[in-house]
Amino acid sequence: MIAVIGGTGIGNRLQQEAGLGLRIPTQFGLARAKRLDWAVAFARHSEGHRVGPQAVDYPAIAAGVKALGCRACVSTAAVGAVHKNLKPGDLAVCTDFVDLTQNRPSVFASQPVHTDFSQPFDPELTARLMKEVPTSERCVYACTSGPRYETPAEIACLQSVGCDVVGMTASSEAIAMREIGVPYACVCIVTNYAAGVSDHNLSHTEVEQQMSRSAERVIAILKKLAADFV
Repeated sequence: MIAVIGGTGIGNRLQQEAGLGLRIPTQFGLARAKRLDWAVAFARHSEGHRVGPQAVDYPAIAAGVKALGCRACVSTAAVGAVHKNLKPGDLAVCTDFVDLTQNRPSVFASQPVHTDFSQPFDPELTARLMKEVPTSERCVYACTSGPRYETPAEIACLQSVGCDVVGMTASSEAIAMREIGVPYACVCIVTNYAAGVSDHNLSHTEVEQQMSRSAERVIAILKKLAADFV
């Protein structure tokens, strides 16, 4: 089974197709999910996008995924392109990340456990995902705290250290999933050019519209990947 953590738009679409809702108590809090005929879907931002990236309970979601016995987790993430080699509507599979968040909850918040991140995303799962997603061999995800968008100077800094896309969730998920022991991969949907790369101001409406346009294509990819885990 694959647990699919839905991003903006795609998460809502999965919920609409879902059957009975799941309430999963964990040591970190309650995780909520929807059972599909081909996977289990967690909407990180809650129904209606009511929870910002800084307030998502990533350890609870990771613990919920593990409690359900899911063999792997593939998430979707809306991102801004840091360079123009990626454009709105493109898909990219994460291979590394730069975590710039602050005070995000950790599975080991009260324990000195040092987890290896030499391979930030599960290599086997990432390789499977890359077979379904036409993408480059490298996509470095920069994770900022949000919920505000980044400044042009911040994006210039990300460009200078080799980042390809910017978002607000994937590194926190990757950390929680690795700490809890669930193989994790992430496919990014480029929804916009980042600040300073874009020629106009950013808006969440633009993000939602692009995610909606990409939903059918991404769901088809995830369903095909999920078939490997039946």
